[in-house]
Amino acid sequence: TVSRDGQTGGLGTISGSPFTYTGTASTLYYNSNGFGNASTNDTEFPAVNGPANLQVFLVEGGTHGVVTLHSSRTIPGALTLEYGRIVTGNNTLTIAPGGTVQRDGVNYEKSFESNGPRPHPIGR
Repeated sequence: TVSRDGQTGGLGTISGSPFTYTGTASTLYYNSNGFGNASTNDTEFPAVNGPANLQVFLVEGGTHGVVTLHSSRTIPGALTLEYGRIVTGNNTLTIAPGGTVQRDGVNYEKSFESNGPRPHPIGR
């Protein structure tokens, strides 16, 4: 588990060689209570051997904070938006088949009649 924790004054920036996540419990967690928004990068959120799960709890100025996705990524496990949101811009955040989405304690599920990707907005 990698935690970008801004509880004491800012989320900072992580740089260097890309992390390698292993196992279905591996999680990238953005956690801040009033100390800023965050942007992902290739070091903490690599395209290969990335985290199985992504969890967001960001508060900025008394409202939902933002994690900005730097590049398209896939989450094979769980996307948990406890408080905060993800801005994808021109990128795509894909939840792999069998993955789950939970926002503010509510599980989201969408079924389709045919194969292939289908957009499903989950943000506010």
